[in-house]
Amino acid sequence: MVKCLFIATYVLLILVGRTYAQTLIPVQRGDYWGYINPQGEWVINPQFYDVEKFEDGLAKVKIRGRTVGRPGFKLGRSLNKTDIWCGVIDETGKYVIPPNYNRMSNFCNGFCEVEIFVYDSIRQQDLTSYAIIDKTGKYIIPPSYNSMSISCCDEMCEVRSSFYDSIQRKYVNSYGIIDKNGNYKPKPEGFICSNSYKLPCNVVEYGDSVIIYDNCGNVIKSLLCSKNGKRFEDLNDGFTGITYYNGDKNSKICIIDSVGDIIIDGLGYACPYSEGLAAVCYDYREVFFIDKKGNIVIDKMPCEVGGYGFHEGVVVLADRNEKRAFLMDKTGNIVLYRLIGDRFEYFRDGIMPVEIHSKYGFINKSGKFVIPPIYDGVIW
Repeated sequence: MVKCLFIATYVLLILVGRTYAQTLIPVQRGDYWGYINPQGEWVINPQFYDVEKFEDGLAKVKIRGRTVGRPGFKLGRSLNKTDIWCGVIDETGKYVIPPNYNRMSNFCNGFCEVEIFVYDSIRQQDLTSYAIIDKTGKYIIPPSYNSMSISCCDEMCEVRSSFYDSIQRKYVNSYGIIDKNGNYKPKPEGFICSNSYKLPCNVVEYGDSVIIYDNCGNVIKSLLCSKNGKRFEDLNDGFTGITYYNGDKNSKICIIDSVGDIIIDGLGYACPYSEGLAAVCYDYREVFFIDKKGNIVIDKMPCEVGGYGFHEGVVVLADRNEKRAFLMDKTGNIVLYRLIGDRFEYFRDGIMPVEIHSKYGFINKSGKFVIPPIYDGVIW
């Protein structure tokens, strides 16, 4: 998802992370993180060094210092207060996966890569090793590799692992596939797991260019792109933003739909579609909103907009001339003239996090604090 961030001397609107229909909100109080409900009540007390949002009823957390130890493995290394351990909890705060890992990747189709110390009784020391586990903590690939990475591929996962071959005296790479049932097997010959952006069939990358054809094979538009820069942005709902130059000093954006038809072209920036509308602009001075056919629904305004656009029927905007943040609905009417605060996110379940004087609280659509600004951090 594209993140459009705008910064001004008078207001800063920040949209962070992805959108989840979550009940528990990660907040920081002092040095520790915990979770509150939308009423501001603690559900999981602040006790973690770091946390992530809940997804499918699970959240990754980090603790500092002593670990609970994992059966079957001896942690001979001397642990101290600076050690950080990763685990996974459920919505009651109970560990589903104990915090026994130095590092955990994000879950990919139900599986993740972990880094763990494994005690080598021959060498009499702990060795860093890598493994793949599922959401219950069960080992799909036990810890036995010097490095490992996992990537999503439709309903499967592709795993790349490396180990040191003492006979050949070199590192050897191996590749495998984990299916949705957790079965691991060597990667089939000719199997390609592409993580590149999936384009419509009439949109083709050719060298430094992206070429858009019509149904008869005629070139509609040829876009000269950066060699190393990001070319494609997912704008939600099947729309793609293509960043190109075509001889201009500043980059431009062309929006295409799921079948490769051009919706609008020559933009300065474009934010993802949200609730059927996307915020776009040509010259960074005036923003306007378009529908999925490229029609202008809300005319140009001298404002800046956060990256996630409309949520629950309203969007947070910043007026350059009057130096204020305000709320606008999908008809272009201002529903709240001025928002009080320094940083704003977006509404979910009727509330929105606001930072004011380095503290975080939550307001409703009337701009009233329903949870006072007493927290030192929030993940939304």
